[in-house]
Amino acid sequence: MPWVVDTCLVIDVLDADPEYGAISADLLDGMSTEGLRFKRSGEVSRRPVADLLIGAFSMRFDGLLTRNAGDFTRLFPDLVIHEPSTRPPNLSQ
Repeated sequence: MPWVVDTCLVIDVLDADPEYGAISADLLDGMSTEGLRFKRSGEVSRRPVADLLIGAFSMRFDGLLTRNAGDFTRLFPDLVIHEPSTRPPNLSQ
């Protein structure tokens, strides 16, 4: 089943963010073999509501790729989340 991608990772890559651009691209590349789903978050203007919708949507899939794990773990403690890092993700979770 695919992974849901938070928009922040796409923005990091497209903007070539000096802190997150390369590691976000590495995470997306590494997880692309599993399949990726992109959830548009621009439809909801209030951040907590958008996080609730993204988290709930992600529960239907393998998990969520984001750099804002803390925004989701409080509401969805069982959601599998991968954040960009210098280490490859552990897919055995």
